[in-house]
Amino acid sequence: MNTSRNKPKILMIAPLPPPVHGSAMMTQYIKDSGIINNAVEMDWVNLSTSRSLDEIGRKSIKKFFRFATSYLLTFWKLLIHRYDTCYLAITCHGIGFLKDAPFVLMCKLFKHKIILHQHNKGMADDVDRPIYRWLLPLVYRDTKVILLSQRLYPDIAKVVLPTQIAICPNGIPMCEKRPRHQRGNTVPRLLFLSNLIESKGVFVLLDACRILKERGLKFTCRFVGGETSEITRQRFEEEIKSRGLDETVIYAGTKYNDDKAQEFSNADIFIHPTLNDCFPLSLIEAMSHALPAISTNEGGIPDIISDKISGYITESHSPHELAIKIANMIEEPEIRRKMGYEAYHKFQSEFSIDKFEHRIHSILTSVNQSGGVKYVEYIGPKYGLDKTSELDNADIFIFPSFYKNECFPLVLLEAMQHSLPVITTDNGGIPDIVRHNTSGIITPPGSSTALADHIQNLIKSPELRIAIGQNGYNSYIHNYTITHFEQQILHCITD
Repeated sequence: MNTSRNKPKILMIAPLPPPVHGSAMMTQYIKDSGIINNAVEMDWVNLSTSRSLDEIGRKSIKKFFRFATSYLLTFWKLLIHRYDTCYLAITCHGIGFLKDAPFVLMCKLFKHKIILHQHNKGMADDVDRPIYRWLLPLVYRDTKVILLSQRLYPDIAKVVLPTQIAICPNGIPMCEKRPRHQRGNTVPRLLFLSNLIESKGVFVLLDACRILKERGLKFTCRFVGGETSEITRQRFEEEIKSRGLDETVIYAGTKYNDDKAQEFSNADIFIHPTLNDCFPLSLIEAMSHALPAISTNEGGIPDIISDKISGYITESHSPHELAIKIANMIEEPEIRRKMGYEAYHKFQSEFSIDKFEHRIHSILTSVNQSGGVKYVEYIGPKYGLDKTSELDNADIFIFPSFYKNECFPLVLLEAMQHSLPVITTDNGGIPDIVRHNTSGIITPPGSSTALADHIQNLIKSPELRIAIGQNGYNSYIHNYTITHFEQQILHCITD
């Protein structure tokens, strides 16, 4: 690291709005973060070649010129400045990867440490294709890779080692006003908020609305988002008319800032039936407004929505299943209210902008401070958001206690709250918290060999880590939230 400066200097190569989309918004949050700016000095290259939604997916001389300019600007900055690290928001598949790869190779040419932040997936589809077979390992070798969810690791497992991974879920600012947990709509209002793209499940939702109308359910559904070259306003309105939904479905166009917040505040149910996604910000926005959500089992979405607790998870491409889930919420207002309450509290604990900024800060600073591989490191006590960041960035939580007076360790509950698979012992009341091979692993106290075997098994199996972590999180939600504790204490006092 360059010691001639007080702060490490990082070259940030990433898209910035406009147009507004998930990756660009998260980049903007990093650029504006006081926490991150106080810790590092950032120099920027904007990767956005489109300036509007209409330009996305279209070829043009202007876009080519913008991209060529970003290549030249990156090379010039690397030539005249000494950076400690290069951070790149990279596309991991398709033509996007081929366009982004030269940026990484330029940074490697100047022998910089490299962080690759992925807001997409699809590498598994390309990894065995001729060009990608040798280029992907070349690009990803000796880098730190930020994923939005551990669930996305299998997509890149053939190229990227588990030790290269850091997990950083997205986060957004809190609402200025505390959200309403109880809406006053006589007729339930559904909300879809995304750009009009087929892969976002636009037509799946329209088909589900048609099914609900045929069953006689009363509701309205508002589509909020920008029209695209793929689905124009005219085409969308024709699709509405062909399904007989003229009086039920409304296209409200693009909404920003207060107008967008008002859409969330006025809705009863948020629907995001995406066919291909990683970690959609719109779901987190809905949670910040105490909205129950229905989405699909895509990417890291099960990390956002706790199925049957803060919303529903459905199969993609299934308007009939989607219609059933929507009908359940329409017919059960109390379920909607409870799910919205749980969604809001999960947002507060996991997906606020403060949580995101501290996670990114931790990754940026740790990469700049790292030398060779450290198998064991003592970092001292951590509190508040720093402690949360440690839990967020971990893959496995280990608590091999043989303390003779162990009772009911809170650290296990904290780990389960963060969907971490835990390895612990059957000491004290721990077996009441952790169910062996389901919500965690129980190992004999004092046996380093058995502990090592269990750790090795979880390291080698990302799928097992995800499954156990999710089971642990579900157990926490059902049994160990502060609400459950308060109810139990009240029952003991009053009984």
